Amino acid sequence: MTLADGLDLLLRFLATAAALGVGYGAIRADLKNLHSQVEQVKETADTAHRRIDSLLMRRVK
Repeated sequence: MTLADGLDLLLRFLATAAALGVGYGAIRADLKNLHSQVEQVKETADTAHRRIDSLLMRRVK
């Protein structure tokens, strides 16, 4: 293996590692966004359940 071959291999490795890092970062950002949306939906559902419970308790009394 020549020095040029070694440098070419190193550059390919670094380019691949950088691409994987960018992909990993994008996936983490998507998961963070999805988690935020799920939390918002859970809060909306909890609010709706509390409201329904409140309305049902008024009818029972």
